[in-house]
Amino acid sequence: MDSSDVVVVGGGIHSLIYAIHARLKSLRVVESGHGRPEDPVSITVIEKSPSPGYKIGESTLTTFGLWLKSIGISTALAWRLFGPKDGLCFYYLPHNGDNDGYTDFCANGPAGDFVATLQVERKISELLLTLFAQRLGVNIFHGHAVNIDSTKLPTDTDNGPRVAGRVDVLNQGGNDGTKHIDTKLVVDATGRFRRFASKAARATRLPHFNTDSFWAYFEMDGDETDIPLRHYESCHTNHICLAEG
Repeated sequence: MDSSDVVVVGGGIHSLIYAIHARLKSLRVVESGHGRPEDPVSITVIEKSPSPGYKIGESTLTTFGLWLKSIGISTALAWRLFGPKDGLCFYYLPHNGDNDGYTDFCANGPAGDFVATLQVERKISELLLTLFAQRLGVNIFHGHAVNIDSTKLPTDTDNGPRVAGRVDVLNQGGNDGTKHIDTKLVVDATGRFRRFASKAARATRLPHFNTDSFWAYFEMDGDETDIPLRHYESCHTNHICLAEG
């Protein structure tokens, strides 16, 4: 492939959601007769891993379930692939760790036959969305790495059209050297390291807003009735959130 309207660097869950959403919107605009006469927007996803890999399991909230239904992935299909999840609850403790003055957020969602709350295996969910995106016409290449340093991002000009960028791609499983993709838009989906964005500027940190959380899992051996948190004994999975430091 020599050109693509959009190149997404990274093939994780957020990359796939973006690619599917953008491609579907483009297809619907063209089908309505109100879009441009040429083909729908072409989208290419580049992922360095050879295939979707294991990641820590995650739970879905109602919004994600509704999005799956909106793109055509039924609740019945989701039930066949993933396990049931009886809701989630988050307890945010103050800095001193005291349970007085904590806040909570519980999301048990609607009935499971309407939109399921699920415990998903990321390897399976990413494979599902990868196959779905490919059926929509999204080009997805696993085992390919992008050379961040040599890639040229698209640039705006004062007069005239935008100057296209060029993404340098290396097939990690072959010996065919570096290939180039001309593109109008590069999307940085490289995860928390922000490979492209971090070259342009450092992350701006907001006061009282933490984006560097760590998760720790433990098994409750005692009596849950001794834990003074609202609804803690319900069927949902509990998350106790401690302030940084």
